[in-house]
Amino acid sequence: MPTNHNVIIWDADVYGSPKNFVEGLEMAFTLSEQAISSPVSQKLLAFAADVEKYIQTNPVPPKALRHLKYLEAEIKGMDTAAFCVELPRDYWHSIVKILLTIALEHHLVLVDEEIALVLLPDGSISPERSAKYWLPILEGEDYQHGFPQTHTELHQLLMARANELLGLNGFRINRNTINEDGEELDISYIRQTAFGHQEISFSCLGGGDGEFRVYFYLCLRPLESYIKPIMIASEIKYSHNGIILNIPIILSKKDVVILNSWEGFEQLFLMLEESVLKWANAAQNLKGMDALLNGNVDEKICQYVHHHKYMPYALIIARLANNPSFEQLTINLAPEKNKNFWFANPVPYTIAWPKLVQYLRDEVKPLV
Repeated sequence: MPTNHNVIIWDADVYGSPKNFVEGLEMAFTLSEQAISSPVSQKLLAFAADVEKYIQTNPVPPKALRHLKYLEAEIKGMDTAAFCVELPRDYWHSIVKILLTIALEHHLVLVDEEIALVLLPDGSISPERSAKYWLPILEGEDYQHGFPQTHTELHQLLMARANELLGLNGFRINRNTINEDGEELDISYIRQTAFGHQEISFSCLGGGDGEFRVYFYLCLRPLESYIKPIMIASEIKYSHNGIILNIPIILSKKDVVILNSWEGFEQLFLMLEESVLKWANAAQNLKGMDALLNGNVDEKICQYVHHHKYMPYALIIARLANNPSFEQLTINLAPEKNKNFWFANPVPYTIAWPKLVQYLRDEVKPLV
């Protein structure tokens, strides 16, 4: 049987029916490799025609539609005993539901090894746990209790909730985009502070069918007029993006937040309210930013910034804020202690860091 996530379908009247789940997997492997021994069965052709009719008359996510719109032609031209549908990473759930629904009507065998599912010609599903999951869905049960299934629905939900919470904290919409296929979204909110501006962003690339991978960031951009000249003088690469805090990594050591339930959605906004806004509100001026990056607002932020490419920012902010621990920070943040975390810089860290330290000592006077 082909690798990746595939659904294997065949006509039991022509090639036989498995008696159980294990036999279903074995037959799927054999028939997906076996050359077709007779013309494509009328059942499979009727199945293909009904899939075509379904996607023309029902709302189908664009990615699912792209995987199904040529299915009728592909079945007509199939050269193996069983037909294989390769599923995408996203929206596979919608595709399996469509294929199951129509295969059930035509008494076909359908096998999906990835999710441990075998549909038999009599309409039964094996193993039992798959039957308990899929049969209610095929009967129309809302298995996620109204949770968004598409990016468009998630976009509307995120906007409604974030507009209210972030608006109360002085943030305004900065970016609000969703691509034409409705499969990617990018939302960000921004506010000015006494020492630059802050941005909170949500983005979602891929996902769907009620499960989404959400990237979630807080960006702190201190005033460029102070930071950029110091970095240039020290031969440290300056980025206009500022300090980007990856929220899921800081809070849970994961790259993204997986949203697939109302509980997960509430957890996302709990993170926003109890952690992200706490950090942002603490860093609205120079002293506050120093306290966040180098102080005791939240140890997790210090750990992230002090072992990351933002070490030069932390030291510059400490100097400008007249942090009494500045000299100790020049040692603690020195890249010699954090070699694995030093960012790509045109000048070696062994030259750039001492130059930054000396420049801050000699040329930069605290602002407060």
